[in-house]
Amino acid sequence: MRCSRREGCDAERRILQREVGREEFDEWMRKLPKGKSGGPDEMTYEMWQEAPDPMQELLWRSVNTVLAGSQLPEEWAGAFTKLIVKKAGAEGALEDLRPVCLMSTAAKIITGIWAHRLLTTLEAKGVLEDVQEGFRPERSTKRQVMRLLNCINDAKRNGEKRQKRR
Repeated sequence: MRCSRREGCDAERRILQREVGREEFDEWMRKLPKGKSGGPDEMTYEMWQEAPDPMQELLWRSVNTVLAGSQLPEEWAGAFTKLIVKKAGAEGALEDLRPVCLMSTAAKIITGIWAHRLLTTLEAKGVLEDVQEGFRPERSTKRQVMRLLNCINDAKRNGEKRQKRR
């Protein structure tokens, strides 16, 4: 994101680097999805949620250290690709598998905070076009598919009308 004035850049940077309070962090922890695979460290969200308080405290402090501008710990930076089955019973056919990139759940917590902050800021400043549907609350890409289908049908009808006039 390019900034025209230094103050603007600093303000935008502060949005991403702002510390996460302990209550906000605990709320993030409660909202983490269930049943997701862990990354290279094999830590799942449930493991973090059930971890003893001192371990959660350490994670919270580590998250804030990274948000403040420190390097992501090397152990969190990696990811690996795992193949998962699209349809049960089709484990032997390559075309019935799809790749999934698994990151460390601690890194995903940080990227989730950044994504939330960016989206909130972009929404508040009116940066996103109204037609942008993906990854936005109260919106769906299904609506865009319907718009596309309506345009196609309208074009077909208009094309038929032109051909009848000839």
